[in-house]
Amino acid sequence: MQYIRDNSSRSLINPWISIWLAPQKTAAWARDNHPLYGVVILLVLHVVVTLVGFAIDSPEPSASRPPPDSKHKFGLYLDIWVMPIIMIFFVYWTSCLYNRSVSLENILWVMVWSLLPMILLSLISMPMEIAGMKISEPLFANKLTTIDGQLAMDPPIPRINTDGAIYFAISTVFILWSFQILLSGVAVVTSVSVKKALWILTLAMIALMLIRLPFTIILGDRDLLDVLGLNGILEP
Repeated sequence: MQYIRDNSSRSLINPWISIWLAPQKTAAWARDNHPLYGVVILLVLHVVVTLVGFAIDSPEPSASRPPPDSKHKFGLYLDIWVMPIIMIFFVYWTSCLYNRSVSLENILWVMVWSLLPMILLSLISMPMEIAGMKISEPLFANKLTTIDGQLAMDPPIPRINTDGAIYFAISTVFILWSFQILLSGVAVVTSVSVKKALWILTLAMIALMLIRLPFTIILGDRDLLDVLGLNGILEP
């Protein structure tokens, strides 16, 4: 097992712990050593957790919830398996605008290790789903309607989904934690400031959205709530 040497304290820190507590130092070690430590393990774990999550989250087809058609399935596979790979290359190409010596291997290392909090979040959410908690339903039980040409909630008084609120709080922490690992890691392996790293990720995400847009129009697998980021908050 490989370890990271902290030059300030001369102590040895396990990378699986250090990536949570000191992502910048861990990324600096990755930049200098060009490792693929843990990448294969994390990718396999991510695939397994994703497939198990599909099996748990997939509801039984009904009149109100028909089974997904081929277009929706294609869009789902595109988002889960294809777009992340494209994102890695876009982050790499955008990073090269600031530093041409950036290693694709290091970008891959940082982006895969940033999945660690999301994998743990999935391991937390699956028992909640099995226990019958309504964490996959919108945060508010209100429906989004149109009144006099303007969007409004029905009923106007918010009805909070307690299970959804608990999961929203938990998931927010892990999502921010994952983004912190990604942001600080990209900044270190590309030898740029955190502000420039934020621009790198922003440009890559915009490019990813532009690539996904034609598929969204052709497949019709996204609605207005998805575009507005309200799909997990309000009922359509």
